[in-house]
Amino acid sequence: MRNLSEKTTKCKNILLVSPYPVGRGGIEIFSLNLVRSVPKEKYKFVWYCHSIGDQSLAKEYEEEGVRIVEAAPPQDGAGRLKRVFCEAKDYCAVCKSEKFDIVHVQTGVRRFQALHILLAWFCGIPCRIAHGQSYVPNDNPNLKQRLYRYIIVHFSSKMAACSSPAARHLYGPRYMDCAMIFPNGIDTAHFAFSSEIRQSVRESMGLTNMLVFAHVGRFKAVKNHPFLIETFRLIAEKNDQARLLLLGGGKRIEEIKDLVRSYGLSDKVIFTGSTAQVSEYLCAADVFVLPSSYEGFGIVNLEAQASGLPCIVSDKVPPDAKIADDFKFLSLEAGPAFWAEQLLAVSTKPDAERINAWQKVRDGGFDIKDLGQHVTMLYD
Repeated sequence: MRNLSEKTTKCKNILLVSPYPVGRGGIEIFSLNLVRSVPKEKYKFVWYCHSIGDQSLAKEYEEEGVRIVEAAPPQDGAGRLKRVFCEAKDYCAVCKSEKFDIVHVQTGVRRFQALHILLAWFCGIPCRIAHGQSYVPNDNPNLKQRLYRYIIVHFSSKMAACSSPAARHLYGPRYMDCAMIFPNGIDTAHFAFSSEIRQSVRESMGLTNMLVFAHVGRFKAVKNHPFLIETFRLIAEKNDQARLLLLGGGKRIEEIKDLVRSYGLSDKVIFTGSTAQVSEYLCAADVFVLPSSYEGFGIVNLEAQASGLPCIVSDKVPPDAKIADDFKFLSLEAGPAFWAEQLLAVSTKPDAERINAWQKVRDGGFDIKDLGQHVTMLYD
């Protein structure tokens, strides 16, 4: 008689696919939390990504048993069609390199999703999961974008998204309800506030008695750094003790540094670069600010709330991200002056009120354990 237990205990091979370099962005951190949240004896992961931009994060993946495969770099001088062909050829080679049970494509970029879902089907991978991780408000897709949607919907085995707006963006209003919606979970206890860490970080950075605003995000257009710097310039004019922490790396960081210098704010704006110490910097901060042009969910919103920070974010962040009462949405159309006024009016919290904030995030269903349950349902 066939041993039925073999089927239930078989380790599944999963190919995670991301269009981004290995860096400390939202999708990369979510993927790491995903891997940590599920039983290692049940799933074996390979991560196919653009390139390795952060060696320390790559090491964390490897410590979790994930093998990282970098996409072949595009040929110099190659035209768009040839680049797409080379990209497809390289990806198919990875898909056929071993017997994958599942391919899990994580992005809100429809072209990328469509190409990699379709090629995974062509390569015979039985389960193909599309996972929407971003959205664009007031999106009006053209014919090409609608074709991408059609491919995603009809060639994926399962559809998932981090929020309803992200599902609507990737799959369209007709199919968004077919997607499994589950939020991006974090290790809530890791982001618990600590008075000792706060004091240590602030002293080491010369931030004692300062009013510290914090922003976390890759330096790219969607994060709206110029708006943030203009807002902080107005804040600094009214409060000489104000400081701005900018956590993250990316291609546009030098452009933003130039902007900061042009405003004469170099002594008030601190660039940490890509860092694994996000929880420590959030402990040191007084207010979290996120003026993104759009977000699929924004995992950093959970991290900031777990640290007990008052948060002011753009109204392009999905409403699902709000857990705490002092999580406030503002319209970008109101302009930097209004944002500066609202940020200066925020009542900062004493340490005692921040200590247990992580428990509220956990109880809201955003813990890494909840993520593990969702992912297991998705994969099984």
